[in-house]
Amino acid sequence: MSIKLTLWVILGIVIGYQFEGTPLLSLLVMLVLLPLAYVIGKRQHGEGFPFFEVLIALTTISLGILVVGISLGRGMLSHYSTKNLETEEIWRLKVEEVLKPNDYSQSYITRVVAVGDTRASGKLLLNLTLDSVAKPLKVDDELLSLTNPEAIRPPLNPHQFDYQDYLQKQGIQHQIRTNYRSIIVTQGSKTLFGMASNFREHIISKLKSRNFGHQELGVIQALILGKRDDISEATYNDYKNAGAVHILAVSGLHVGIILFLLEFLLSPLERLPKGKTIKLIFVVLLLWSYAFVAGLSPSIVRAVTMFSFVAYSLYLNRPTNSFNIIALSMLFIYIG
Repeated sequence: MSIKLTLWVILGIVIGYQFEGTPLLSLLVMLVLLPLAYVIGKRQHGEGFPFFEVLIALTTISLGILVVGISLGRGMLSHYSTKNLETEEIWRLKVEEVLKPNDYSQSYITRVVAVGDTRASGKLLLNLTLDSVAKPLKVDDELLSLTNPEAIRPPLNPHQFDYQDYLQKQGIQHQIRTNYRSIIVTQGSKTLFGMASNFREHIISKLKSRNFGHQELGVIQALILGKRDDISEATYNDYKNAGAVHILAVSGLHVGIILFLLEFLLSPLERLPKGKTIKLIFVVLLLWSYAFVAGLSPSIVRAVTMFSFVAYSLYLNRPTNSFNIIALSMLFIYIG
């Protein structure tokens, strides 16, 4: 059943990208179908047309369309795209993610907090020209900018990676290009992602205070924290040529090793009353604590989500289809 639900959500996401439906319409459809499915599920027997399964499928497809509509900001009155982007306004933005810099600029994914005096929503790409004097922004920093957004440019060459399309699928349709001297940075409210990012940077600062070489430090950061920004191109190519570049990305391999180490180390808890339940709680909490330390990056969240279900299947101590575990993980990740 979990595989079917996941496939229906994926179908809803595809439909949501292809057809510009509003989240409100999808939500209304779900509110109508869910009570109807509950009533029919109570009355339906094994024979006959599977009305209950069809209603659940339609409800799950509507959920996928709803998720896409919310992430892209379609039909939302508070979305910044409903404003006049040609009018000069003060944009208040909150940094959500720090992207890898290039030789000329530093990029950030930001959430729109307000446009002028009006609260707003949506995401923008912020490109700041590198300045040796300015202090880089951190996750949860808020800033004020008088520069109006502009559309993200499509690729110039055929068959080139379409960065515009990639960002649009994340709900980012515009960018602000300015420099550090033209913005005013303010202290924003703390979020879980901001605290995770700050904690990871604190660990990195402690590692840098040790007597590690630059290349060794870059590899340690990648192996433990999933941060590959400080790995030189030569070192990266060495791992790539050796066929071991996947080791530098914290993902299922690392989290799987951590899970089975925790299962072994915490096995004495099973001797206690309700010991297996206590062990499961500790394992899941420690897995998500590691995800927190590693900055809650998408690859880590995906891996920890999947292995949380693996930990639950180990707790049940019965044969479990690995496809069901993957499907459940995908379902929660897509909805999230």
